[in-house]
Amino acid sequence: MWDTNKFEWSDRILDLFEIDKALLPEPMPSGTKVSSIPGSVAEKSGFAEGTPICIGAGDQNSAATGAGVIYEGYASVSMGTAGNANAFLENPFRDPAGKSMIVNHSIYGKWQIEGHQAGAAGVFRWFRDEITRLEREQAVKENTNVYKILDENIAAVPAGSKGLVLLPYLASSTAPRWNINARGILAGLAFGHDRWCIARAFLEGITLEMKDILTSMVDSGIKIEHIRIMGGATNSPLWNQIQSDVYDLEVDTLKVTDAAVMGAAVMGGVGVGIFKDIREGVNQMVKVDRKYTPDKQNAKIYTELYDIYCRIYEGLEEKGVFEALSKIQNRF
Repeated sequence: MWDTNKFEWSDRILDLFEIDKALLPEPMPSGTKVSSIPGSVAEKSGFAEGTPICIGAGDQNSAATGAGVIYEGYASVSMGTAGNANAFLENPFRDPAGKSMIVNHSIYGKWQIEGHQAGAAGVFRWFRDEITRLEREQAVKENTNVYKILDENIAAVPAGSKGLVLLPYLASSTAPRWNINARGILAGLAFGHDRWCIARAFLEGITLEMKDILTSMVDSGIKIEHIRIMGGATNSPLWNQIQSDVYDLEVDTLKVTDAAVMGAAVMGGVGVGIFKDIREGVNQMVKVDRKYTPDKQNAKIYTELYDIYCRIYEGLEEKGVFEALSKIQNRF
């Protein structure tokens, strides 16, 4: 119902669906102070009386802000249970291929392009839960994190997992393929592979799907030169390096990894006058933790792997394999 070009509710859509505009909230720019907590609410909620109430933003809008994605050429990548990529847009835009969503940035009068990944780190969590019982028991005995043990073993596997490719569609495919019938595929499996090749292929496959999203943005005419990564996956230096190698770009982790909370804090700071605008707040509060530079030899391997990834998907889709598998699975 929202007109992203005009920053207002769309009268055309509201009229089409006979929706009374009076039912909808009044739009205001992010970082606008609109009220404060009255005493009656303070008693019931635990908030201090007089606490300012300011306009925030949607989760990914806030996360992009908290990652410092406030200039053209910058993008954020989040690898949580699901995944998301966002790139800053100075001017209004429509993806000519219709693959990515266009939303308003938290900076009033600016935009961002957004691509969603249905399963990201959640796919690797499935691998942890279903395939690595021995390592989980080891982690309990040694009082350590199971992901640390997995990383140590995966690090011994060369980039490209010895020619093993995962299509990580355990929760179907969203941007840029948009195929509800897509399913996970492990391709290239041979006797020369072990569990750790499969484990690395999971990390690489999840990242290749994110590269697919970013590539669709670039193909639509968006400039992406700097990537800020966030989410639980950034706890793994190994995965951070894989992301840099797969994207063939320098990627930055953040001092405050929960970028959505940081973005909300910046907007609150604007609302109460600590910052004159969102860009000033970001420049003062958002700090890079570590930079990862792509290994050019690995990047070359991943370029080959990405081409194979795309061809596997396209061949299976063309032959109706995903749809056929989905029909069988829907019986259970």
